[in-house]
Amino acid sequence: MRYLPQRFTEILVPRMDESESTEMTLNYAKFFGYHIDRETAGYIVHITNNVPGRIVDLLAPNMGKPEISTFDDTDKALAWEVEKGRIRSDWEEYLSYAMNGVNNVNLRRITYFLCRHEGEWYYPSQLRQAMSLNMDEETLRRELKLLHKYDLIEDRGGRYGGVFDRTLKKVLMTLHADLYGLPIEEFDSYFKNDNMLDHLKDCSEQLEMDLDEAEELRKKLDVLQGRHNNLKGRYYELEVLLKLIQNIIAGKGGIVQGISVTAFTPIIGYHLPSGEEIDVVLEGEQSVIMVQCKNYLPRYLNKITEKTVDEFTEKAVRLHDDRFSDKELRLAFFSRHGFESRLESYLEKREIVTGFEG
Repeated sequence: MRYLPQRFTEILVPRMDESESTEMTLNYAKFFGYHIDRETAGYIVHITNNVPGRIVDLLAPNMGKPEISTFDDTDKALAWEVEKGRIRSDWEEYLSYAMNGVNNVNLRRITYFLCRHEGEWYYPSQLRQAMSLNMDEETLRRELKLLHKYDLIEDRGGRYGGVFDRTLKKVLMTLHADLYGLPIEEFDSYFKNDNMLDHLKDCSEQLEMDLDEAEELRKKLDVLQGRHNNLKGRYYELEVLLKLIQNIIAGKGGIVQGISVTAFTPIIGYHLPSGEEIDVVLEGEQSVIMVQCKNYLPRYLNKITEKTVDEFTEKAVRLHDDRFSDKELRLAFFSRHGFESRLESYLEKREIVTGFEG
């Protein structure tokens, strides 16, 4: 028996098709005094998965909640709802109970992972590989069944996927924003772009076009998705660079020892002639700092290997010899969530800095 079957039943409140949902959205918007076009209504329908109650929750006015007339307004209203509105309170009421029932870090991560990858389905062995889970397949199958029992994930013939509800996805994103490793002031932009990428991918699947055109559009959206994900890394690189500059200003020493506050040049994403890239380069009068940055979540730290370190060192030395040969080379490798213990000694042996002074 599943604990929340009524959330998925269509007996009491059947899910409408897209055209019906769009008409409902337009009518409710008019009732609430909003002026929205059919395209914006379609975006609202997309976000709410055609669920009538969620459409009303998103549109319903509230003190401090943005009025809706455009795509941008819709994003702001959704952000308000998942931060303090009815959508969040509804989900939190259930999630607090369900998450207590599955009070295990791996189970929470699995829920979050599948929700983020909505529309993709994984056999247990595929999920274990994709998430680098440190558990045997029998244990994983047992935990997946528990998550399914609590209605946090869906089962499709032995393959598991996230609950098909974008409002749940956004609530989880907000409650666990720290897992993205983004500065707080940047999270709203990431949240908004995530909505739009979802919507564009959904729209692309409904367009009438030949196979070549559809494939070309899919590739373009995949590139944008990749760039969207890569922003997380860029934000961390900027964070590292700003910390270096902060230490120069504060005279902290360490890797920035001797670099004058008035004589340094910082670069994020320094491209070598070969096409390779050094994440952060900071050039002083007598020395140059080259930094590799990794913003991996803790479960992916095993992806940072001795080979990763060697490749970084090799390209940094090449850049130094080609461009900064008259200056002392200082190497640093920063990982937001640290390193596996086996790699820490290797980095120390290679005299690569992994932290800041003080």
